[in-house]
Amino acid sequence: MSTLKNGGHLPRLNRFAQDGVETTLTLLGNNTRLLSASLPAIANWPRRHPPKVLTDSQIEHFLHAFDLTDPVGLRDHAIARCLLDLGLRGDEATHLTLDAVDWRNGIVTLHRTKSQRVQHLPLPVQTGEALARYLRDGRPPTDSRALFIRHRAPFGVPLGVAAIRNAMNRAFARCALADRFCNTHVLQRSMATRLQKTGVSIKEIADLLRHPISVHAWVRGTTCCCSSCTTAVPGLMRPPA
Repeated sequence: MSTLKNGGHLPRLNRFAQDGVETTLTLLGNNTRLLSASLPAIANWPRRHPPKVLTDSQIEHFLHAFDLTDPVGLRDHAIARCLLDLGLRGDEATHLTLDAVDWRNGIVTLHRTKSQRVQHLPLPVQTGEALARYLRDGRPPTDSRALFIRHRAPFGVPLGVAAIRNAMNRAFARCALADRFCNTHVLQRSMATRLQKTGVSIKEIADLLRHPISVHAWVRGTTCCCSSCTTAVPGLMRPPA
């Protein structure tokens, strides 16, 4: 039975059904060629595995893989929190600006989204704290309004998508998860399953993450990995000193 569910014997089962019909009709003296050709094929869908997501302990190890005594570590940790807590894509993170963060109301505004719509996201407290610490202790002086910038020449240039991807991959390597995870999409998928764990509907998750087709595939049949989801607390976040 398990083999049938996985599609291993379906082609043979389909052929067995056709042979059986042909044999019966032949015994009755009927021409079976056209009749057997009209039989519908049994669906043989490829096996789909649930997408990989980070568990609670893996998220904790991943977030501890950043050196918070180093300016680059502060920047990359703040990026990781944005990807995990806000569900940002790499392209959305690289286009964040200083003006995108409303500290008083705890809101992040995205102008560069896949849906080409302006979207307002709640700013979780720990995400705001990571951003504030980076702005206060890590971000180099520059006239650039980009939130995440290069710390090496050329200075002040917005950090590109490839650089963000590489920063996350280095963190996966430091916490010994590089053999299972890479790039940034796994962080967004992990956020989707965290939200599903708290009872948030797929429709709401899709609206929040701005990609309904991907979200339906991510959360379908996936066991959620986190026991809680952080929500924004408007008014708690203040501009960094």
